[in-house]
Parts: sequence; structure tokens; C-alpha cells
Amino acid sequence: EGYCGKLARDISAVCELGGEMKSSKDKLILICDNLNGASDALSKLAILHKTASKTEDFVKKAHLYKDTVIPAMETLRRYCDTLEKLVPKSEWPFPDYTDLMYRV
Repeated sequence: EGYCGKLARDISAVCELGGEMKSSKDKLILICDNLNGASDALSKLAILHKTASKTEDFVKKAHLYKDTVIPAMETLRRYCDTLEKLVPKSEWPFPDYTDLMYRV
């Protein structure tokens, strides 16, 4: 089970007991919004990459990567960077920036 499922279950359990979990609810909504955004951005990136990679003219291919693929990668990265800040390190399934720079 992923972090969102655990968080949702915890929120539900506390609310059933009459507790208020506004900050946790807000965090869960933000995580879900960013997961959905990342999923959409990844789908768009895959299409743009497929189009660019099939282009035979090298100049046109370079422009497609510069003008479409790289911006799509940056969009996906923004979602992932936000998620990395919201999800505890113990639950994050990828190396973080520090890991990439100093541990991998």
C-alpha cells in the first residue's frame, strides 16, 4: 500500500473518532493533485518524445526536443519535485537529489 492509502486510512480513522485532520486532508489533496498532474505530464511527454524520436530530419528533431520535449520534461519534474517535498523520505520510491549527488 502506498503513502496516499496510508494517509487516507489514518485520516478516516481519526475523523470517525470525531477528530479533525484538516492539514492532513489538505496534504492528501495536494499529493493527489500532483500525482494526477505528473501522470498527465508523463503521458504528454511520451507522445512528444515518440513524435520527436521518429523525425528523420536532424535539425527538425533537435527543434522538437528543444521546443516540446524538454519543456514537457520540466513540467513533469515540477510535479515530481513537489511530490518529493510532500512525501516522507521513507516512503519516497526514488533517490532524492542528495542521494543522486552524493550517494549513487
